[in-house]
Amino acid sequence: MLVSLALGDLRRFSFSTVDGRVVFSMVYLILGASIIAFTAYVWLLGHDEPTRVASYAYVNPVIAVLLGWLLGGEKLSIQVILGMILVLVGVTAVLRQRRIIEQ
Repeated sequence: MLVSLALGDLRRFSFSTVDGRVVFSMVYLILGASIIAFTAYVWLLGHDEPTRVASYAYVNPVIAVLLGWLLGGEKLSIQVILGMILVLVGVTAVLRQRRIIEQ
């Protein structure tokens, strides 16, 4: 933010361009994607295995792409769909393998 201000970006910013969608997006990012998600992550670390909890890092991008498609009208290419499937299969295999080894 300081660099942006130093470069003069504030002169080109207009508050009239901030509509309801922008405000909703910022509130969602601040509350939902930051505070609530981090709190849930820390809680999960205390109640489940760290390696299992860390799988969120692979699943979150898949969810983000699907939300962009559902809510943002973004297009999904076959490469993206195959990539998401590969990620989910990989996470499932790792999580199942850990359970099998522990038994």
